[in-house]
Amino acid sequence: MYDVKGGENKIVYDGSRNPNQLYFNMQSLAAGNEYGFSVVAYNFNGFGPASPAAMFKSCTAPSG
Repeated sequence: MYDVKGGENKIVYDGSRNPNQLYFNMQSLAAGNEYGFSVVAYNFNGFGPASPAAMFKSCTAPSG
């Protein structure tokens, strides 16, 4: 299982509800803002180390 953590190390997705899901779609991102996400895996032994944060900048659709 895994958790996805966003800004300020807050959990934005708790993978325990569906451990077979291998993707996560973040909603309500503001255009032009930068976002960072990391993943933390866990099992019966506990939590593993968090992955390095992947940084993304949300964009808008190109104009006509």
